[in-house]
Amino acid sequence: MSTEDVKEHYETLLAEHYTWMCGDFDRRVEETIAFFRRLTLETSPERALDLGCGSGIQSIALAQLGYEVTAVDFQASLLEELRELASGLSIKTIESNLTALDPSSDLGGPFDLAVCMGDTLPHLPDADAVRQLISSTAKSRLKPEGRFIVGFRDLSQELTGSDRAIPVRLDDDRVMLTFLEYLPERVMVHDMVLDRRKGEWQLQKNAYPKLRLSEVGVKEMLTEAGFTIEETSVTRGMCHLVAHRS
Repeated sequence: MSTEDVKEHYETLLAEHYTWMCGDFDRRVEETIAFFRRLTLETSPERALDLGCGSGIQSIALAQLGYEVTAVDFQASLLEELRELASGLSIKTIESNLTALDPSSDLGGPFDLAVCMGDTLPHLPDADAVRQLISSTAKSRLKPEGRFIVGFRDLSQELTGSDRAIPVRLDDDRVMLTFLEYLPERVMVHDMVLDRRKGEWQLQKNAYPKLRLSEVGVKEMLTEAGFTIEETSVTRGMCHLVAHRS
């Protein structure tokens, strides 16, 4: 598995539908603001790093709370969409593959807060790449006592039968479904989008691999990197871990 496999899937299919797939954008931003406020992130907003920002749900939420945000993603079209949605907000975008960010990469840090949410971690090539990203965030990106929030879908438990077919979003002119094919260390995600254009339905389909990360495994990686876990929560199947640099 390589990051290029994931990038090809985004360029072929997912980027075009990404923001629509996530649901009502403004509502998702408001939900994210509420999540961050519960963690009292708005009490002393300073500088934040968004790793794998997509079209900007977390970046915009943080900027609206007063943070100066650096947003990183490998998909140019999603970064362009973020810039359009974030007009007037303090967000700097950087186009980069997360696996290409070594400790010497200049992102403008150190930061008070880093987030890696929206199921970004399972897009990385292997567990070592996840471990390296977490370690470099601790050692090279964050200030002492800086906080790190990760969000990912725990795919360690295998679905069977028809439960592997998952409706993502449906409206009058577009339908997205996903089928999960479980492998020992990965899940092949088969995305299918039916899009009605000029009265005719057109099918787009493609597949890409995701890592089968577990809550326990990611907690161990955070602890090994010198983070202290503050809390764990699960919302709509998405696991969120909040930690701070020890």
